Amino acid sequence: MHIRLQQRNGRKSLTTIQGLSKKFDHEKILKYLKKEFCCNGCVVEDVNLGIIIQIQGDQRQNSLDFFIKEKISEKKTVKVHGI
Repeated sequence: MHIRLQQRNGRKSLTTIQGLSKKFDHEKILKYLKKEFCCNGCVVEDVNLGIIIQIQGDQRQNSLDFFIKEKISEKKTVKVHGI
């Protein structure tokens, strides 16, 4: 699983989460992340990259902590880019 920060314009940025297993409900995870981090987001399905969760703002560390706390993935299987 990869967690990246994608710069938009000015101070705006997106956090993208890619490579999450298909056995999880991406919409349910997104709903929890949006409520927990007080931000907006969406699920994008790409032909080449698969299902990607996009969250507004720099939520890399918060999302990493969430995936480890909820036992969705282990720390050694998650790559956080840019930290």
